[in-house]
Amino acid sequence: GSFAAAFRGAKFVVHCASPFRYDVADPETDLVEPAVKGTMNVLRTARKVGGIKRVILTSSQSAVLTFNPPPDPKRPWSEDDWNVDTTINDHAYAYSKTLAEQAAWIWMSSAHNSQNYGMAGGYTSPDEIKAVLDAGGQEYRVSFDLVAINPGFIVGPSVSNRTDGESTALVKGLLEGRFNANGTKGGRCVGAADVRDVATAHVKAMENPSAYGRYLVISSTGITHLELAKAIAADPELEGFAMPQHEAQPTVYRPLYNTAKARRDLGVEVRPVAPSVVETAKELVARGLVAAAVQS
Repeated sequence: GSFAAAFRGAKFVVHCASPFRYDVADPETDLVEPAVKGTMNVLRTARKVGGIKRVILTSSQSAVLTFNPPPDPKRPWSEDDWNVDTTINDHAYAYSKTLAEQAAWIWMSSAHNSQNYGMAGGYTSPDEIKAVLDAGGQEYRVSFDLVAINPGFIVGPSVSNRTDGESTALVKGLLEGRFNANGTKGGRCVGAADVRDVATAHVKAMENPSAYGRYLVISSTGITHLELAKAIAADPELEGFAMPQHEAQPTVYRPLYNTAKARRDLGVEVRPVAPSVVETAKELVARGLVAAAVQS
């Protein structure tokens, strides 16, 4: 109910806040509870306030991809896929985002006037979802529908000087030489998206009444941290920064993504990742947020 005052008179609600940390003291209280309870608080408050036409939920590619490579590494991931192999003790952030989005779809599916049956992962038919929710005795109607935006790893310029976010911290760490000795993270890589394209997707999801379901807003393929470093190093304005030259372990899987739905319904074409990362780096330097450069 803490959002009630802000929701009154609104037609659209965008829920874009969820903890994004890889290393936490307690995954349950630091990641899972805020993600799931925060999402449910937004939906329940929107129902109670009334008049809301649509809720746009910022989910993540982490709710789409499995952590382990699929049997067919050439098959693109799409909105039809769900993360099914992470746990609270194994990649807890991805687990928290998956639970939060599934909770949202299940809650929406339980509304008597819902058209969202079948969106939640882990069930093979709408009847299964309805049976689960009916067993809980939930009876309510909602005035809104739900759209989820599933972006990639966010890059691009920031509106603040904070550097504690995972994406900004990565670029800052590359510039400050934190990965030069041991190498960048390897093993697997993920897709990325410019923050401006992700923001546009949220706005288009409000403006297009035909938007529905989930939308992957992401590059067409994954990109490694080492490739991000090489993009920064290739820019003449940043050539004074020594970038890492190797990965801690080889990259063994590069996911592909099918983004046709976001292009068709939202008109969003995700810009190339490398220039966005370079722009992020230049902004951090210009704002004086990078420690003394490790000279190349």
